[in-house]
Amino acid sequence: MADKNYPAIPREEYGERWKRVQSMMTEAEIDVLIAYANDREVFGQAHARWLFDFPVHLEPVCAVFARTGPPVVATGPESTDFIKNRTVVQDAYILQEFVHPEEVYNLDNILDMTALVSKVTTITPDLRVGVAGRHVMDVATWEAIQKFLGTRKWVDVNELFTRLRMVKSPAEVEVMRFGYGIAQKAFTAAVEAIEPGKTEMDVAAVVKSVMFQEGSDGFGIEPMIGAGPNAASVLCRSSRRRIEKNDIVRLAIITRYEGYCATIGRPVFVGAVDPAMRDRFDALCEARAACIAAAKAGVPGADIEGAGRAVLRQHGHEYTYSGVHSIGCQEFESPIFGPGVQGTVKENTMLSIEIPLFHQPWGGLHLEDGIRIRQNDAELMHDSRLFIQK
Repeated sequence: MADKNYPAIPREEYGERWKRVQSMMTEAEIDVLIAYANDREVFGQAHARWLFDFPVHLEPVCAVFARTGPPVVATGPESTDFIKNRTVVQDAYILQEFVHPEEVYNLDNILDMTALVSKVTTITPDLRVGVAGRHVMDVATWEAIQKFLGTRKWVDVNELFTRLRMVKSPAEVEVMRFGYGIAQKAFTAAVEAIEPGKTEMDVAAVVKSVMFQEGSDGFGIEPMIGAGPNAASVLCRSSRRRIEKNDIVRLAIITRYEGYCATIGRPVFVGAVDPAMRDRFDALCEARAACIAAAKAGVPGADIEGAGRAVLRQHGHEYTYSGVHSIGCQEFESPIFGPGVQGTVKENTMLSIEIPLFHQPWGGLHLEDGIRIRQNDAELMHDSRLFIQK
């Protein structure tokens, strides 16, 4: 959206990102980098959105970099004009491996992987190739890359590539702040919609409607509305189960705006709250506060996570999984900080703080919030209520 009311990433920022990729390639002694993306909702689009603002739809796409010069981009036969009309890339090729085998196209710019790579560099036997996005590739694409590779050495650079996105630019911060605003509005609407007799899908429909009305371009993850027993597991799909009196309704609102994710996670107590459950919830809130208080530039990410983990342990509980991770073009992406994970956080790192307590005999509880790391503290990206009883 090129509207002053809807913040966006300036086009010139993408060229700066390409240079960062090429600096990483030089440091890692990578001659050619192939970055792959597809339309898988959670992980698939990230590389294409960050590199050239392409919201992948139906057909996959890849960008090929040499250490200097602009990348070349290839996709399927139905997406080339989409890329040119939508993104900073003005020339897109068709990759043979992205053409549906049963379709016949009257087109002449179809290349195989070898021809595509030759657009950016001279192909030699000792070319060192980096691949980002291998974990989301289909078999045909990986076989095409392997055919090109032959006996050449290749390196999985997905971790290095993803960590380039960890520290956000001022424009990214504003885009994500707007995204959290959308998530908060959707969250507030969800809370208002929750009542006995409504189905999880009824609430999810409200969430989705508000998200798109406010400018969301998709989901970081499909909204998870889980009531009663469906609130106890880490993952759920909103179902036709009706909310009952004295249920706990688990809300996980994960919006996507301009390719960037924003997450808010809360339980909503419908009716009476068991005193033991309230004690558990208060322990989660205390752990959350400890994480946020520990967060500032230069602090090891594991220490931020460990502050909350220690509080929860004092109350006799253990995290179900690692509680701090980076957030951006994926809802959760590297680095994921847990016990023993190395690395400090820098100013303008965006983190999701999770306090996860699932798979318990009594059910499950979960809090999740986004923060921006500042020099001496952290900015909470929304101000949604913690304790909610209806």
